[in-house]
Amino acid sequence: MVISVISAILRNKFAGVFLALALSASCVALSDLVAEAAVDFTQCRNDADNNNVANNCQWTSGGINSNNGFYAEGESVPQRLFITIDTAAGAHTIRFQYDFSRASIHAYDFLASADSGPQTGALLSPCTERPGFVTSGTCSTMFTGKTDVLIPSDPFDNVSTFETAVRNFYVGCSPSCSGLGLSFPNLDGGDVDDNTFPEAHDPDSDPDCVLTCGTSTVTIDLALTTSSSPTLVAIWFGGHLALGTGGWGAGQGASSVSGSPFHIRTLTLDGASLGNRDNQLQGGVFAATIAGSITIQKVVLGDPPASPWDFSGTLGGFQLLAAGGQQTFSLLDAGVYIISETTKDGFTASVGCSNGATGTDSVTVTLVDVGISCIFTNTAPPTGIPTLSEWGMIGMALLLAAVALWYLRSRSVLRT
Repeated sequence: MVISVISAILRNKFAGVFLALALSASCVALSDLVAEAAVDFTQCRNDADNNNVANNCQWTSGGINSNNGFYAEGESVPQRLFITIDTAAGAHTIRFQYDFSRASIHAYDFLASADSGPQTGALLSPCTERPGFVTSGTCSTMFTGKTDVLIPSDPFDNVSTFETAVRNFYVGCSPSCSGLGLSFPNLDGGDVDDNTFPEAHDPDSDPDCVLTCGTSTVTIDLALTTSSSPTLVAIWFGGHLALGTGGWGAGQGASSVSGSPFHIRTLTLDGASLGNRDNQLQGGVFAATIAGSITIQKVVLGDPPASPWDFSGTLGGFQLLAAGGQQTFSLLDAGVYIISETTKDGFTASVGCSNGATGTDSVTVTLVDVGISCIFTNTAPPTGIPTLSEWGMIGMALLLAAVALWYLRSRSVLRT
């Protein structure tokens, strides 16, 4: 009898332990699901029909490969993060990391705006394929009211030489947040190998590892301040695919990376890991280079004319504003292009292009596989010196005056 009672007690005791362990495991699993639901990091697949033409973004946490994506060196792969910050309101930091090089070949050489190309305009589709904790209306409101957070220039090696002019993280918060800013942690530009962590570039080297960086990463932090808890944060940005020919050099662009894919990661929130948030890109998605482009820029020194500037030639007819402006012609075939402007009275003209071509009011350029920019500069006549048309009016006025004087003198002679 005593033995039976003891046995029952032991069974119940262990059953209680097992039950407690089971409940604990269930709670852990539940907390993992909540964490999973509060963070969603995806990237843009842009070739769903696999025809090598960019389509609207399909946001996925899976990899991009040759069957679902098509990007070129010099373009940017859009990334999107939704995260619910449910800790106390105040200052927070979200840390990102991207593969700068693989086996000494450049991969993502810097970060850029999500819509810097090819996913411009409606092709970005910023609010499709959302996680369950983000509604369509909330996403649209955050994207429409987004803050453009400037991406700082990277002084490592000569990265800044290749950075595009306007680069931003697009950040939306619900409710609103403030104090937005991006920075490289412990940024020393690669000039000091001090073995501190985290380095902006890892591994860090002295001197800079121009084309000898091995496999390296870059870390960047986004700081923000929430006013309440929880706060939903949405972030859109792009990873710029390093340009080889016309950039770092033949064979040094992202399309030359072989073997394993390269990545962009969301690492931590306030130092706490966000788990394995890793967007991968396989090398097979690449076109070797971007289709050629020609940018025509107008610079006017002095007072602008009264009418726009007219252009003609291989690119067809187009106009630029009287005070100056520019227009880019993209997706051009390789070949010879002639661009001419219609001159205006009194204005001197000159043109210079990034490939070294020059001219006065016309220029001929040979487009290969990179973009060319040409600046047409016109200098207004000095103030007070009449133009040809003004000289004509002055001459006509003098002629009329002479006729009038002759007429008056003729009448005076007749009277006498």
